Amino acid sequence: GGRTLEGMVPGLPRRLARALRWERTDTSEGRKSYMLTDDGNALRLVDRYGELLRYCPPWKSWLVWDGQRWLKGAEGAVVRLARDTARSIFAEAADADDEKEQKAIAKWAVQSQNASRIQAMISLARSDERVEVAPDVFDADPWLLTVENGTIDLRTGELRRHDHRDH
Repeated sequence: GGRTLEGMVPGLPRRLARALRWERTDTSEGRKSYMLTDDGNALRLVDRYGELLRYCPPWKSWLVWDGQRWLKGAEGAVVRLARDTARSIFAEAADADDEKEQKAIAKWAVQSQNASRIQAMISLARSDERVEVAPDVFDADPWLLTVENGTIDLRTGELRRHDHRDH
């Protein structure tokens, strides 16, 4: 790893993305920009919380990682995370390069807190490949047993930390 473009010219990746009208950029430093749309909000939600969220279409249910296991029927938690995501858009406005852009993003931040925009964000996030799962991914390994203080590999007897990737 050599120097990054961001390291050489601070802010250049974001400015290039805007000039090229890319929907979003994702540099190794994690900076992102999004469209001011319901889809942009869905991407915001999944980018912020995708490792903690799963949606299972056959079950018509959201699951949320609680630090130990995937909890089914977590629609309330998803709404809270979506509301938090909508409120976070104000920080994007503060980081905007010019006043016109700041005002447009701040206006979208207010609109994004409407119930219809929150529901649209959640609805579009359901189909994001990072969160959509089939029921068979859960409890797929019969040799892993979740207990209060970790996950036991029944083949080896090893107790390891809880891991959301174990499903």
